[in-house]
Amino acid sequence: MRPVSEWTLDSLKEHLEREIKDLRCFTNKGFEVQSTSTDKALASAQTAVDKAERLADIRADVQDRIAGETKRQQNEWRGAMNDLNSTMLTRSEYAVQHQMLIDRLEVHAKATEKELSQLREKGNSARVQTFVLTALMTGVFTMLVYLLFIHIK
Repeated sequence: MRPVSEWTLDSLKEHLEREIKDLRCFTNKGFEVQSTSTDKALASAQTAVDKAERLADIRADVQDRIAGETKRQQNEWRGAMNDLNSTMLTRSEYAVQHQMLIDRLEVHAKATEKELSQLREKGNSARVQTFVLTALMTGVFTMLVYLLFIHIK
């Protein structure tokens, strides 16, 4: 004899419907959990993106300020160099002016030596001393005026 099963069609139907309902509940809870986790992950990702964008904006602002400060310092340096170029002699300008001074002094020294030798030949020692003193003072005065001219220019 076969053992009699406790299952009937109605009980089997009820059991299967309950199992299907439980599976649906379980699946829905899984989807809810998954959906909640996905939402949390997306919210975290959005927060990270927002922070990254804020940091990029801050970095750009800082770089702009640094670039502005660098540009200001470069302009200040250029201005100082332009001032220096417009107020100071270059080495080549100095060399030309210095050579002109040397040439003038040599001409003056030759003329003075010539006049001095003429006075010595005549034998006038008091006049020679006065002439030498005058020549020296003229030379010193000329040198001072020239140096002032170079310094002022």
